[in-house]
Amino acid sequence: MEDLITVHTDRVTTESHHKAGSVHVGYQFWKRLGLDYILSEVGLTARARALTCVMTMNRLVYPCS
Repeated sequence: MEDLITVHTDRVTTESHHKAGSVHVGYQFWKRLGLDYILSEVGLTARARALTCVMTMNRLVYPCS
């Protein structure tokens, strides 16, 4: 028999809230447009592609940053 854990939802708290919706939508477009593939074809490393994606999402979410 499995051990069950009881979660008291009235005692759950959160800290450091962040919105994820805009990043999620942006990343879905990133994937749908095939940008990772395009960047790999022009020779960017996996790390450079990941950093490019992160910087692009940052600019999308916080355009003045």
